[in-house]
Amino acid sequence: MHRSTKYLVCMMFTAISIFFFGYLAKVVATWEVAAFLDRAHSGEVFIDGQKVPDSIVMIAALRPPEERIGAHHSHQTNRLEVMVYNGEESLELKLGRDSSRRQEYWVSYNRYWLLRSGEAYRITTSAFDSYK
Repeated sequence: MHRSTKYLVCMMFTAISIFFFGYLAKVVATWEVAAFLDRAHSGEVFIDGQKVPDSIVMIAALRPPEERIGAHHSHQTNRLEVMVYNGEESLELKLGRDSSRRQEYWVSYNRYWLLRSGEAYRITTSAFDSYK
């Protein structure tokens, strides 16, 4: 095999691997967050360090949707830091409000390196309208 062909095959394999593992990280992260939130039905929620009065509503709003919300030409604004505590367990999420859809939030779960700069999933809710 010619040297440039080997290089091209290697680059294609690398690109496909990055895409696949990025997608897999989103799926696993979404599953982990959903499983935690299912266990945290009586947990406490803090947004930007402030305890929210109705944790049950916030936990329900944070759940991943049944169907994935598709990407569109926008970006994140007004990031919120969300902590959910359930006994000894805790979950840290970051929510970024969508720049064009006010009630859409990009949910970031930074446990996985591949998700450090992007979102695990998106939600649509009015539960966070009064924050930032």
